[in-house]
Amino acid sequence: MVFVYNRYDVRGLGIAILVSGLLSIVFGVVGLFFGEHHIHSFAAPIWSGIIVVVTGAFCIGTGNKPTSRCLVTTLLFFAVLSMILSGLCWVLALIGLMRREHCTHSSGLCDGVTVAMFSITLLLGIFQMILCFLISVICCLGICYGDAREHEPTAYEREPMEQSVFVVATQTPPATQKPPSTRKPPSSRNRPDPRNEYVDEPPPVQTRPERPAPKGRSRDRGRDRDRRTPERRP
Repeated sequence: MVFVYNRYDVRGLGIAILVSGLLSIVFGVVGLFFGEHHIHSFAAPIWSGIIVVVTGAFCIGTGNKPTSRCLVTTLLFFAVLSMILSGLCWVLALIGLMRREHCTHSSGLCDGVTVAMFSITLLLGIFQMILCFLISVICCLGICYGDAREHEPTAYEREPMEQSVFVVATQTPPATQKPPSTRKPPSSRNRPDPRNEYVDEPPPVQTRPERPAPKGRSRDRGRDRDRRTPERRP
């Protein structure tokens, strides 16, 4: 599985880190004016929160334009810088909680407001450092692999294939073509019964062949003689 740059994840992280940066600035101002520890004079939550807010703004802008490599590189720079500053901020808050005897209170101990400011600054610093680390990792993946939309599978719609129908026609020469027969088959009514087929026919008569006349003699010799003799008149 390849983890790539996702603009929706970057946009959500940007909104979260932007809100945490604004909270750091607010609690930093409160600790600067009402805190009794000398660490509050560094105003670490204020300048750390400003860089975190800028990082959140770049996150939202990069989420709207994920294909801009310039914005991704700038976001990576501010994410690393915010991670370093957030780490320094919560380290200072942890030192202030551990060394509470350096407060300017008359009793020498920090009051409840100062302890609450250090605790909130510690939690916000750890939260911001984790978010900045995630943003920097996503930016590195975006620079190396590109946007997640470039790795989405493309669905191709397959067009239906036309089936070819082959018709084989055999054609005979015109001279050998015979017209279709229009003769109707004989009906069963007019068809003679095979048993009575030869009943009404007379038997064949055998004729004796005539003998050929002898040469020089004619069968009609007497007739020819009568024709030659003229008739006698009375």
